[in-house]
Amino acid sequence: MLTFAVAITSVIIIVALYYLIKRIRRNAALKILLNHSQKLTNKILAQTLMDPSTNYENILQIPKQIDSEPVQDIWGKGIMVFEYKFAIGPNFSGTADFFDDDFTNALAQKLNEHASENGVISSMPRYTPFVISDHWYLENYYHIDIAFMTNKPTIDYVKDMKKVTTEAL
Repeated sequence: MLTFAVAITSVIIIVALYYLIKRIRRNAALKILLNHSQKLTNKILAQTLMDPSTNYENILQIPKQIDSEPVQDIWGKGIMVFEYKFAIGPNFSGTADFFDDDFTNALAQKLNEHASENGVISSMPRYTPFVISDHWYLENYYHIDIAFMTNKPTIDYVKDMKKVTTEAL
């Protein structure tokens, strides 16, 4: 009887260790993917904002080093979406209405042009590499969430955000 209890306990411990190691490896892989995606998104956004054919430098205060915050802490692991926050430039004389869907769509188009020039593609060909999933103007700051369409959780997140936006209208 004691041998049977030891055998069952051993099996339970082995199974638990297997799933623990599997989870640790998965989390490590997700962290590597998140860091790579964040650096790449930061780089492409920096190129877009500094593009001499645009006037973003006259509208936004663009730091030398563009940083972002992953939104996965709020929405779940595996989502490659990054939030950016830019102060409005001191010479900008427009209002919050300037940062409408037209402005954001033009920024997204330019962002994807730079992605294409750098050989960056989406994991699913029917999507552009980058999607601005959310944007807002608050207290003299322009906020944007940029999704790097590199995996299914990110694509599902963007689809859900579009549903929420459409239903809100």
